[in-house]
Amino acid sequence: MNPEEFSRKLKDALRSKNITQGQLCEKIDMSMNGLKSSIDNDTLRIKTIREISKALDKPLSYFIEELEIEQTLKPDGYLKRMVDDVVKEAQDWRIKYYQAQEQIANFLIVSRYNASCGLRLFFMPNYPQIY
Repeated sequence: MNPEEFSRKLKDALRSKNITQGQLCEKIDMSMNGLKSSIDNDTLRIKTIREISKALDKPLSYFIEELEIEQTLKPDGYLKRMVDDVVKEAQDWRIKYYQAQEQIANFLIVSRYNASCGLRLFFMPNYPQIY
């Protein structure tokens, strides 16, 4: 988000709550110069934006409509290898989960079959058996 747009939204929110920028800075425990320079230099932290939105009773999405996700989706170097490894491991665990479910289902089928054969032998000992 560009600083001008954030400043405009902040001014609108301050006006709607009838709060001055100085009062806001007191609520979020930040100096006026610190807030102004953070906004102008586009170095405002998410934590600070969250405090501002809480102080002005606005949702966080009011100030941050779109996050720059592209940067987090395009890691490079070591981070890329780490993300790739995590994704591969998650896929491996998903496969293991499905394999375990198949084994449990097969076990239940075999167990039910064996249980029915055992009951049949108990109640009908002369019944022909197929193995």
